[in-house]
Amino acid sequence: MKSRLFAALVAILLLLSVAPVQAARPLLDQHQWDRYFALFARDDYQPWQPVQVRLDTYSGAPVDLALYAVDPADALIANGATVKERAVDLSRAQAIARWRFTPPEGYRYTSNQVSVPANGREGFFVLEARRGDAAQQVWLNVSSAGLVAKSGPGGLFVYAADLRSGQPLPHLRLTFVADGRFDTHYTDLNGMYRWTGRSHPIFVLGAWGKSQPFLSLLSQAPDPHAVLAVRLERDTARPGETVRVAGFARARKGENLLPASGEVQLRLVGSAHATAAAHAALDANGAFATELTLPRPMPSGEYAVLASAAGASGSAPLHVMPESDGVTIAIDAPDAPAPAAPVPISLNVQRYGRDAANAVVKVDVVRVPHAMAPGFQGNLDDLWGAATVFNRTLRTDGHGRADFTLEPPTDGLPSTYVVRTHAGNASAESLVVASGPAALEIVPERARVAAGSPIRLQIRGYLVSDGAPTAGRDVRVALSHGVSAQQQTVRLDRNGEAMLTFTSPYLGGNLVVAKDGSATDAVGVISAPQDLALSPAAASSSEIAVHALREGETMHVDAALDGAVGSALLTLQTGRVLDAQSAGVHGGRAEAKLSLKGVTDNAAIGFCFVKDGALVWRDVASPSAGRLQVHVDPTRVLAPGAMTELHIHVGANDPATAVVRIADEVASPGSSFGDAVALLTSSAMTTQDSAPEDAVWHAWVTPAGSNVGDLFALQRTQIATRREAMQPAPVRVYAWNIVRGGNGAVTALVEAPKARGRYALSVLVISADGRVGAAASNIEVQ
Repeated sequence: MKSRLFAALVAILLLLSVAPVQAARPLLDQHQWDRYFALFARDDYQPWQPVQVRLDTYSGAPVDLALYAVDPADALIANGATVKERAVDLSRAQAIARWRFTPPEGYRYTSNQVSVPANGREGFFVLEARRGDAAQQVWLNVSSAGLVAKSGPGGLFVYAADLRSGQPLPHLRLTFVADGRFDTHYTDLNGMYRWTGRSHPIFVLGAWGKSQPFLSLLSQAPDPHAVLAVRLERDTARPGETVRVAGFARARKGENLLPASGEVQLRLVGSAHATAAAHAALDANGAFATELTLPRPMPSGEYAVLASAAGASGSAPLHVMPESDGVTIAIDAPDAPAPAAPVPISLNVQRYGRDAANAVVKVDVVRVPHAMAPGFQGNLDDLWGAATVFNRTLRTDGHGRADFTLEPPTDGLPSTYVVRTHAGNASAESLVVASGPAALEIVPERARVAAGSPIRLQIRGYLVSDGAPTAGRDVRVALSHGVSAQQQTVRLDRNGEAMLTFTSPYLGGNLVVAKDGSATDAVGVISAPQDLALSPAAASSSEIAVHALREGETMHVDAALDGAVGSALLTLQTGRVLDAQSAGVHGGRAEAKLSLKGVTDNAAIGFCFVKDGALVWRDVASPSAGRLQVHVDPTRVLAPGAMTELHIHVGANDPATAVVRIADEVASPGSSFGDAVALLTSSAMTTQDSAPEDAVWHAWVTPAGSNVGDLFALQRTQIATRREAMQPAPVRVYAWNIVRGGNGAVTALVEAPKARGRYALSVLVISADGRVGAAASNIEVQ
C-alpha cells in the first residue's frame, strides 16, 4: 500500500516537472504616468526676483529641463485678442542652462514650484520640460521695463516705465503690428507715445536693452456717429394696455455727442413681426416721449420696443403677460422693519374689484443678507447669501386676505426680501428692506481668487432711504476662516467709500464682515488652491487712494499708493487720452492738473504707479469732469394721494428735459434710468499693462513628436442648477412726468401713490449741452 502511494506521488511530481510554466499576470506599468505632467509660467518676471514655474506631476520620475533664449516672434502669435503660443523647434538651439528636477516620490498628483536659473538675465526665453519623448514648453519674459496701453475708439496711448526705479523710459522702441505690417516708433522724453495710424494695432513689442515687454492689444469698436436711448415706464404689460416711452438721441459733432433733431420712429416687435408703432419729435434737448398701445389680442412672450432716429437705433425689452382674468394682488408689508424683527405680510386678492374668497396664491420669498440701496440694478437672486426663505401656496379667507410672517434671521445681518406672488394670471412683487437707517456694502474685486492672491474690497456706506453716502465713519472689516481671523479698520471718504486689501487670505472660503456700529454687511470670497490666474488681472487696484477736484477748466488730481516709487502716470480720458502727465512720486503721492478742454461726455481719470516691480493702475469715473450731476431734494413723508413738488438740481445752466417716475420698489431692467446714462460712456478706455500686480499665468504648448499626456483630461466642469424662476411680476407706475427747466433747476409736480408704503423715485435729466444724468431715491407714503 505504501509503495503504491509513493509511486503515485512520484508520478505527480514528474508531471509537474515536465508541464510548461504558465506566465503570471503582468503588474500594472505605473511608469505610464510619467508622461502625464503640466507646465505653467507667469506672463512676466523681473530680473532681480526669483524666476519660478509651476510643474504639476503624477509620478516621482525626474524631469529634465532646459532654458533657451529665443526671439518672441518664434513663440508668440498676435491675433488681436490674446497672445497665442506656439511650440519652438529647439533641435539645433543651444541651451543656456540645463538641470534636473525630481518631484516627490510616489504616484500621486503634486503641484511643484521649480526655480529657473535665469541668474538675473533679461530677455525672452523658452523653457522645455522633458521625460523621455514626452515634452512641454512655456515661454518666459524677464523684463525690467513695463508697458501700459490705453485703447479707445479715439486712439491708442502707450506709456513705458522702468519697473525698478519707477521712472518713465524715454526713447524706448515700440514695434506695432497693424494691418499685417510692422511699424516702429519711440517714446518721447516722458515715456509716452500716441498712435496716430488709421488702423488699430493688435500687438506692441517694446525693446529696452534686452528687455522686451509686449502687449496683445484688445480691439476697439469705433465711436458711434449717433446714440439713441429708449426707456419704458415699465418692462411688463398686458394686451390692450398703454406703455409710456421716453429717451434721448445724440449725434456726434466733432468729438462731442450733442442733442439730435428730427423724429423718432418706434415699433413693438415680437417673433419678427411688428405689432404696434408710434412716433415722437425730438425736443431742443434731444429728448422724446410718447406712448405705445398694445393690441388685443396678442400672444404673451418677449417683445422689444425698437426705435430709430438720427441714423442710430435703440431698444428696450418688454414682457407681454397673458391677458388679465380680472385678478389683482396687493402686497402690504412694513415700510422699514428692524433687521431682527418678524416681518408680517398681508396679501389682498381681488377679482374685478371685489375680494376674491378662497383664491389660491403662490408665494415665493427670497432673502438677501444685504440692505440694498435705492436704484439697485441687477438680479438679487444672484447675490451672495441669497436663499429662499418662504415658498408656499396660500388660500385667501372670506375677505380675500392671506397673511404670513417671515421669521427674523439669526445671522445678525440686514435683509432685503423679494416677495413674489401669483394668482391666476396676476402676479405682484414687492421689496422689503429690514435694516437700520444706514447700511454698508462690501464689493469684492473678485468673488474667487487664486491661491496666494490678495482679496481686495471696496466698502460703501449709505442711507437706506435715499442712498446718500455716510461719510467719515470708521468701519471694522474682519476676514475669517473657521477660528482664524484678520481685521482692519478703514474710514469712509466723503463719497462714503473706502478701499482695503487682505494680502494673505485663507485657503478655501473666506467670510468678510464689515461693521460700523449701526450697520453690518457680509460677503464670501473663495481662495482656491487649485486655481491659476489664467485670466487678466482685475481692471483696477483698490490700493490707490484718489482725490479729484475741479478748478475751472482743469482737474486737480491727487493720488497715493504706499510703496510707490519714481513717477506716476496721470491721465484724463474719454474715448482717447485727452491729457497725460508724468508726475514725480514723493512719499507714495503724486499730483497734477489735467486740462478739461473739450470734455462734455463722461470722463475718467487714470492713475498708474510702479510698486515692487509691478504696474499698479486704476481708472476712476469722474462725474465732475463730464457726467451731468443730478440731485433731488429729500421729500417729507407724504400723505396718500397728496400732490407734492419735487425739486431737481442739475449741474448745468443749460435747458434740460426731465423724466420723473414713481414706481414699485422693485427695479425693472428694461426701464432703468441709470444704465441709460451709461450709453454715453461707450467711449470708455481699455487699460492693459505688461507687468500686472496679480500674477497672470499661461499654460504649456506641446512640441512636435511629444507624446505627453493631458494631466487634466478627466476634469469636468460642474454646471450649477438653479431653481425655476417665477414669472416676472408687473411693475406698477404711479407717476410719469415729462418736465422742462433750466438754470440748474427743474420742478415736477407729482401725485403720491394712494396706498401707504415705500416707492422708488427715478429721475432722468437730458441737458441741451449733450450730457445726461440720473438720480434715484425713495418716497415714503403714510
